[in-house]
Amino acid sequence: MAYDKSYLGDQVATGVLIPTVQGISGIIPGVTVKPELAGLIGAEKADFWYDIAPNIADADAGDDFSVTTVGSKKATIVMTRALHADEKIPQVAIDAINIDVVGAKTLQIATALGNKLGSKFYTDLLALAQAKTYTNGESFIDAIAEGIATFKAGANTKLDGSNDTSFSNATNGILPTTIVVGTTGEKELRQDADFKALFDGQGQLPGTIGTLFGLQVVSSQHVTGVDFILLNYQGVAYPYSLNMLRAIPSENFNGVRLQAELVYPDASEASVLVINSFAMKFTEAGA
Repeated sequence: MAYDKSYLGDQVATGVLIPTVQGISGIIPGVTVKPELAGLIGAEKADFWYDIAPNIADADAGDDFSVTTVGSKKATIVMTRALHADEKIPQVAIDAINIDVVGAKTLQIATALGNKLGSKFYTDLLALAQAKTYTNGESFIDAIAEGIATFKAGANTKLDGSNDTSFSNATNGILPTTIVVGTTGEKELRQDADFKALFDGQGQLPGTIGTLFGLQVVSSQHVTGVDFILLNYQGVAYPYSLNMLRAIPSENFNGVRLQAELVYPDASEASVLVINSFAMKFTEAGA
């Protein structure tokens, strides 16, 4: 008799758990985070490159190029934290477990993991994002339009976790790619006549509710205390990795336990948001 069954690399992990975690958590590759870092399997760390802009210098024609330390840099995030999920499948032997039952239970685990991980992600992101305001009394959609202009003209105040104002969104052409709202913000948008006219819900990605002004719109229950977030996903690094998904006989009851381990980083501004002008959180001025 087999002692356990691992589903780490098969369709249960890649087809059920990871996509569900992405949709529930709001940690969506190419929408809210760098695409190469989300939904890893069996990883303990994640490497990525971030671009702090090329060096531009006046020179005489034919001069040698000066060597600088600006430009693309490599960062490494070690995933030292973990979420453990443990679910019972009663009155079944490990050798006789049905894959459909495993899939259904995995979906429950993925939903719970997604909610927990999403809460951690948005707590970290809101702590690191630049705080901005929009004009008092504006409609929600006008506030987002004003916010986009603010984002495009923004400059970083921190780089690699240190005080630094050398990077400018305007100079380097950094535009927002994503709008993130909470449940109250989603309600306000959906009730706005202009939003209904401009909103495009066609071809939306899992975890998104459509596009507005050409930007992906994400709604998350974990976004609280602000009206909305604007971000460029290329500057947001939040890797997580599924490092265990297994069924094992229970020693405590008649049945099988389905267990999962999802690892994630102990977030810091020097890793998750290296250039802090890539994410801005907005509230109404004077509110």
